[in-house]
Amino acid sequence: MNKSTKFQGIIFGKSYMNHFKIEKSLVPKICITRSFLNLSSFQLHGYFEYIRRDLLISHVQPADELQLQLTISVTFDTITRVSQAPTKQISYPEPRVEEVAQGLSTMYTDGKLADFTIIVKDRQFNTHKVVLAARSPVFAAMLEPHTEEAQKGRVTISDVDCDVMDEMLRFIYSGSCPRLSQFGLELLAAADRFHLPGLKAMADQALRNNLAVDSACRNLVFADMYNALDLKQEAIRFIVYNISNVIQTDNWIELTNSHPNLVTEIVASLIGGDSKKGNNANIVPQINLGSPVNGLLEAPPHKRMRFSTSTTSSQGNDNI
Repeated sequence: MNKSTKFQGIIFGKSYMNHFKIEKSLVPKICITRSFLNLSSFQLHGYFEYIRRDLLISHVQPADELQLQLTISVTFDTITRVSQAPTKQISYPEPRVEEVAQGLSTMYTDGKLADFTIIVKDRQFNTHKVVLAARSPVFAAMLEPHTEEAQKGRVTISDVDCDVMDEMLRFIYSGSCPRLSQFGLELLAAADRFHLPGLKAMADQALRNNLAVDSACRNLVFADMYNALDLKQEAIRFIVYNISNVIQTDNWIELTNSHPNLVTEIVASLIGGDSKKGNNANIVPQINLGSPVNGLLEAPPHKRMRFSTSTTSSQGNDNI
């Protein structure tokens, strides 16, 4: 950036002192302006008078002392010139998120600088408070300075499987979960408990991708329990589409005994009566919707005795 001074102008003023030492102005002030950038090339253009001789003589006596005073006012203005050389476009490397995840994963595996221990049954997990608190609000609250867990530097969690805790901690440190398909339901529950939305979404997706006749009812129960809405809707659709096979499974019997509300939702979806889920009758052409609904819910002959333990007739005979 270059700066140069611009000469704006000169103002001349004239006055004289008479013998009474009283200053009188002889002529109006004269203003001469000239703009330039280089003082060495300054030139004035135009004509002007300082004072006429006859006017001066008429105001003085031979014994008077004549003093001439010249006032020059110089004004300047600053001109700023900005020059910018063409710059070469600089490309920055992509963020190396994988390296960060790998480094944190190594910290968890090695246990170096660990300052907090999670005890699950007979296994101890050496962890780092700052990582746990940053990833889980539940751990963040647990590790507040005034809590017993923070002061002792350890916590015991008895209702989570060791392998599930290991997978959850691997997700906390690295964002990955190698055995997600193996412990999908358990990780869904753990993610909901420790407020890990990323892990919960991963478990939800894995379970939806691996729905099967034998597991659909159990997945539906977990989805309803832990508010996994996408998994719940997908499980209901799967059960409706495969209803003739699903009702042959033990999980279906358990579902009808323990979660009648979910059975109601399945039936509503099956007959297309639930406007919130839409008409799903079109996706189950192999089911005769004209048959009694109770027939669909009836247990297979070789499993009907499972219902006899809770219902009896008025004569005391088992109601099968």
